Amino acid sequence: MKYGIDLGTTNSSICRMEHGTPVMIKVEVTDDTMPSCVFFNKKKNIIVGHAAYRSMKSERKRATLTWSQAATNSFIEFKRTMGTDTTYHSSNMDADYYSEELSAEVLKALKGYVTDDVVREAVVTVPAKFTVNQKTATMKAAALAGIEHCELIQEPVAAAIAYGLHCNRGDGYWMVFDFGGGTFDAALIRIQNGIIQVFDTAGDNYLGGKNIDYAIVDQLLIPYLSENYAIENILASETRKEVLRNAMKTYAEELKNMSSFHQQVDLMSNVGELGEDDEGEEMELDLSFTQKQIFDVMRPSFQRAVDISKQLIERNNLTGDKIEKIVLVGGPTFSPLIREMLAEQIECQVDASINPMTAVSVGASIYASTLDSTIKSESSNGVSQVALQIGYESTTVESTEWVTVKLEKSEMRDSVMVQLKSEDGSWLSEKVAVDKVGNVIEVSLKRGINVFTVEVYDEDGNYIPSDYPSISIMNGTKIGSAPLPYNIGISVWDTRFSKAVFLPIRGLEKNQLLPASGYVSGEKTMCSLRPGMSCDRLSIPIYQADDYREGTSSALYEYVADVVLTGDDVDKHIAKDSEVDVTLRVDSSEMMEMEIYFPQQDVTVTKKLDTSRRQSVSDANNRIESDLRSAEETLKMIKAKGVNVSDIERTLKAVRIESENDMERKMVLEHIKEVYRRIEERYLLAERTELEKETKSWLDQLKRHQMQYGNEESARDIQEMERDMKLAMFHNDMEGLKMVQDRISSYDVAMARMDHIRYAYDKFVREFNLVQWLDKEQAREHLNKLGQLLKSKASYEEMRAEVSSLWMLYPAEKKDKPEAPTSDTDAFNLLFH
Repeated sequence: MKYGIDLGTTNSSICRMEHGTPVMIKVEVTDDTMPSCVFFNKKKNIIVGHAAYRSMKSERKRATLTWSQAATNSFIEFKRTMGTDTTYHSSNMDADYYSEELSAEVLKALKGYVTDDVVREAVVTVPAKFTVNQKTATMKAAALAGIEHCELIQEPVAAAIAYGLHCNRGDGYWMVFDFGGGTFDAALIRIQNGIIQVFDTAGDNYLGGKNIDYAIVDQLLIPYLSENYAIENILASETRKEVLRNAMKTYAEELKNMSSFHQQVDLMSNVGELGEDDEGEEMELDLSFTQKQIFDVMRPSFQRAVDISKQLIERNNLTGDKIEKIVLVGGPTFSPLIREMLAEQIECQVDASINPMTAVSVGASIYASTLDSTIKSESSNGVSQVALQIGYESTTVESTEWVTVKLEKSEMRDSVMVQLKSEDGSWLSEKVAVDKVGNVIEVSLKRGINVFTVEVYDEDGNYIPSDYPSISIMNGTKIGSAPLPYNIGISVWDTRFSKAVFLPIRGLEKNQLLPASGYVSGEKTMCSLRPGMSCDRLSIPIYQADDYREGTSSALYEYVADVVLTGDDVDKHIAKDSEVDVTLRVDSSEMMEMEIYFPQQDVTVTKKLDTSRRQSVSDANNRIESDLRSAEETLKMIKAKGVNVSDIERTLKAVRIESENDMERKMVLEHIKEVYRRIEERYLLAERTELEKETKSWLDQLKRHQMQYGNEESARDIQEMERDMKLAMFHNDMEGLKMVQDRISSYDVAMARMDHIRYAYDKFVREFNLVQWLDKEQAREHLNKLGQLLKSKASYEEMRAEVSSLWMLYPAEKKDKPEAPTSDTDAFNLLFH
């Protein structure tokens, strides 16, 4: 493979490997990137890129003339709604488009700039924090664009490859800081013996240049219009306000970009470019801002990214002085502001030696060159091709590598001669005989990307074309696998919490290297499956979680897909409560396959996960308000129990402000889920703290009773229970702690009953000569024996029997009830009535 595509939120680009060198494909003659913008004109033509972006700016400004968005036909930043049911309506096409359909048009346009080849395979980049559903939508966009074989790579990983190939370095750590137009990713990278490995990532799918643009709109441009024009009615109307903000965003982008290079920025709109205010006066922009004024507005968005980066470093027990350099990626990182903030707050070198706008596509193309093509090339002269199998390490830090070559089993020829030749002609192997068993060729490598042509000859020395024209081996840097950015797990019913909770799958924890496999065993089926009965359904819900905490409701994490088994999938009866083992395999693009095994029936079912389900945000407004109110009520309830939730209240207030400020619905919904997870965590913490307090209290009481009534055996029991209590507290094991508390309380109740025995003994001694016993001598024997049992700390049951015997000899007229007890148990209960 040779093509790498950066499918960005605001800008996209394509790069191709040529003779071992990544070469950017130019768009519109001179530019390396094009806007990820799609425009549908009145002739029903689809325009993508710079021309579409110019049309979009004009369209947004014209919308202020009528204050209507009904005729929208230009779209950008749709990457932020990838994987959702959000649609974009084009009046010219009279059609609705999903994000992946618009993204497919961007990919088609990029392919169109390649005039000397047909792009049928490519590596496409995605943000590290993209969910599985968003990545699936990206794969669908590639398929719609005619890319038959698509591999995904995380954007910071691609940037690290681009930087690492030509960077002189020793072992150490880097951080990739990828602040793009719509998303932010940070990635920590370890370099050891030439091997580049991303080992942890963090980010925000809703943080990028778009946030900065709208901050400039809301804090600089609209206040200017409010001071100079009557726009109260415009701002009071949700539709008109959105039209105004979208029109102002185009000017905000200019201010943002120009502030990176100028101490003062002047902005002026053209005459008639904007509509009229509430009083019919035509609005114009004619204003100046200092770089500091613009930077003050940009700072909070950048600070969020810096904070995420600092948390990433801290959770890996690193400090800024341990990070060799920060590699900048994304257009907004041209700003000197973010470079200063990173240098000051993380205190390490900020490296801007690579082009932040093209690093991702360059890295993607380099990565593509290490992957085998799955689409066979066709012979141009009609001569049949030799089918070969070639094996080799595509990346290495060694100076030589072995390449294995053999004929495919389907090949008609018995043997051929194969020779490898470096593309620059500096190295040539011997001709080696190759049959269906195979042979090896040792190749000599230079630092960088080594391309070798594969030349095949028959026994007479005639050249024969092959289906494997060349191979590429990258020397000096070995690319480690990308890490899994989330914990992958299933939803299970937990009796401890009486709810469905998220259960991580062992082996698919966050930062496991891809591809990966995970396992869950010992679970039980909640229904039966009868062979051939399609109405019998067993559903296994899959979720992904970034900030997993035990006991958190699975519904508060990102839903991936349901794996559904029916009676049609099995040939044996699977009874309810049957054991089931689950294996989930995740490939390098995070596409998944599940294997379900029922050991009792020895039945295995394999299912590919359908992760194409779009997340619903169409009814987001109602859901947001309902969820916010519910969160506020829950916080009040927890607060009433004396739990400090002031920090969560502040966060919830910020989310409510987001919901009122025309922020993206999906983002608000995700932030509400984050708040709910924190509420659950705080509630569980309070519950655990209370449980620990109660258990310690029971233990203290038990120890006091031990001093009065205990013996060596009970002392050992109490010591064991105290050890189990501390162990459960150390592991935050609430279920184990509850079990320990039950044991302590039960033990204490049994020991406290000794106090009752002592009370009975004292009563009988005190009254022995004052009452008429039914048999005084027999009563004396039982009383003496009870005293001896108390002194020797005998068992409770032995002493209880003596108390019952004494009670049976006690005169009836002295008892609380006139009727005599009918049993020892009745007598004992009557004594303590």
